[in-house]
Amino acid sequence: MVTSPQTPPRRLLTSRDLLAMRFAGDVQISPDGRRVAWVERWIDPEQDTYRSRIMVAPLDGSSPPMAFTAGTAQDRAPRWSPDGRWLAFLSNRASAAGAGAMRADHAPGAAGAAPPFQLYVMPAFGGEARPLTQLKHGAGTPLWSPDSRRIAFIAPMDPARGIERLGDEDPTDKDPYFRHNRDVKVITRLHHKEDGTGFLDNRRWHLLLVAVEPEGNESPAVVALTSGAFDIHSADWAPDGRHLGVVTNPDPEADYQRWTDVYLVPTDVSSPVTPSVRLTASDLRITAVRFSPDGQRIAYTAHDLVDDFYSNHHLFVQEAGPGGQRVCLTRTDDLTVGNEVLHDVAGDAGRAFVWSGDASVIYATVSRRGAVDLFRLEASGDAPAARPLTEGPHVVHDFDVHGPTGRVALLLIDEVSPGDVWAGHLDGARVAHLRRLSATNDGWLKGVQLVRPERFEFRSDDGTPLEGWVMRPASFEPGRRYPAVLQIHGGPMAMYGYAFFFEFQLLAANGYAVFYTNPRGSQGYGQAFCAAIRGQWGDKDYRDVMALVDEVVRRFDFIDPDRLGVAGGSYGGFMTNWIIGHTDRFKAAVTMRSVTNEYSFFGTSDIGYLDLYDLRAAPWQRPEAYLGMSPIHFADRIRTPTLIIHSEQDLRCPIEQAEQLFVALKVRKVPTEFVRFAGESHGLSRNGKPWHRVFRLDRIVDWLDRYLKG
Repeated sequence: MVTSPQTPPRRLLTSRDLLAMRFAGDVQISPDGRRVAWVERWIDPEQDTYRSRIMVAPLDGSSPPMAFTAGTAQDRAPRWSPDGRWLAFLSNRASAAGAGAMRADHAPGAAGAAPPFQLYVMPAFGGEARPLTQLKHGAGTPLWSPDSRRIAFIAPMDPARGIERLGDEDPTDKDPYFRHNRDVKVITRLHHKEDGTGFLDNRRWHLLLVAVEPEGNESPAVVALTSGAFDIHSADWAPDGRHLGVVTNPDPEADYQRWTDVYLVPTDVSSPVTPSVRLTASDLRITAVRFSPDGQRIAYTAHDLVDDFYSNHHLFVQEAGPGGQRVCLTRTDDLTVGNEVLHDVAGDAGRAFVWSGDASVIYATVSRRGAVDLFRLEASGDAPAARPLTEGPHVVHDFDVHGPTGRVALLLIDEVSPGDVWAGHLDGARVAHLRRLSATNDGWLKGVQLVRPERFEFRSDDGTPLEGWVMRPASFEPGRRYPAVLQIHGGPMAMYGYAFFFEFQLLAANGYAVFYTNPRGSQGYGQAFCAAIRGQWGDKDYRDVMALVDEVVRRFDFIDPDRLGVAGGSYGGFMTNWIIGHTDRFKAAVTMRSVTNEYSFFGTSDIGYLDLYDLRAAPWQRPEAYLGMSPIHFADRIRTPTLIIHSEQDLRCPIEQAEQLFVALKVRKVPTEFVRFAGESHGLSRNGKPWHRVFRLDRIVDWLDRYLKG
């Protein structure tokens, strides 16, 4: 008798499974619509670092994906030239950057600094990669000119020094006074540091240009198109090739202003300029711009200035001349454009919106109620509503649309899949005939036991409709009761949703139920919902979260109400601190990269001064408002055993925030531990050093085991 082989049992997830995962991102369809490129990223455990390569596959799935680059370092941001001859990308391979050079997105002297990313180009069907830049501070994402002869990019540059190349002699090296004072920082601007970057010194982000095929044997010449005491945030080529549209605010007082605008920058300047031709009205915070294919209009994403970051990320279309009429394509349907779902393992995202080939439609990702879908929006603004082209419990993490053929590439994520590249085509009101092109984590996924969350609806204490998710323990047995952990997301202007979350899966594998919601302040539920907590953290959001606790205890009898834990990072850390200062319902807490004191946060965080817009006053003007919204103000009420996790280079929520809470709890002899990660920034859980990420996960599980399992 012939028997079929049995599928081996799946094992429970461990923290070290993080080291085996791969992450896909940044999908880009070739100009002929036949191929798609994307980035595949993974972890090198021995070197405690990340590596990535460019993958390419035919869109029809006729052959498997092939590695376009070797991935000996990090290769990312692939971009096809419009004529289809070249593929440009960024790489920090040491052979191009030179030993000991500083990575562009790291602060000077940062621990483990790698070479800066440089711009490369190689033939579209393979060959040798050729470096186009050798810049001291690196290059940014390539932007091809319409004629495929030049590439523009945004990169850090000291306006006083101009373009600096690797190997250039520093004129101050010969003078010991300057040489030995190089580590001294003289700070003059309000916005003088950024988390993940460090102190900004005199560098600004400017628009640079390089020729793809230099004449003769000359090295490509990089020229600066802009220079000055301002930053270029986004750029796009006008179809005529003579201008680029840029998002900036060139006003010397820009740090005190909330708006940014779209300006035109000519490409034939003899020396760098300050943009002067302004297209928009200084009444929005614009984040990205794209010209229509015919050059007659621009589309851009922006927050309004009434609710600022608590507003939807709206999509606008405007005539391309100064002061042109505009229409908002998302206001009627109260939609927010872009991917607002939080995760801890997904790859890079490339875009939020693209024009159709005939300029009649804009395709954009839209975040709604935990899902992210691809939408079609009529560029005229005359259509009664935006139309979803995909719908489901998933996240469209990235996408591209080939206008002439209607072919679509999607990077799809769900709760039990970290993400793969899919291809389909536009068929009326939907994306049809989806087929998977990549198998990024198939081998690993077949061996581990994962849990799919269950969605449910409930109401807050004032009747506000909410939705929640619960994950059963991976080894769930009916009739048993399990400890459970409330997870609270950061932002707060973000959302939990249908994305793979490694930390949640790990807790489920260790015998915990996990539950979470999107309280007021979250994105994806309309602008009023997001703005409901502006300047009032700890009120409606706290009531929403506690209503979730009541609901899961009532609805799910496998959750033990006497063994509840709470955990969160950033704003989620704030809310964790707030909760344990207002209730003893939880037997353990894990607060990560948190806010504890709004008064000191104002002057120490890289964005702390934005509380001027949240609370509409400085702390010395309304100290009672700042203290009233500070968890440290309620430290005398905290009795919950608390694990504090923080990064020493966190400039978003500086470590002094954690130090205040730790000392307060220690003085009161509340059980507490303080885990500090050297050299890490605010994004430790998503892009920190791999072994630090594993250690962090182990500490979370250990703490919860200690107080929820005894």
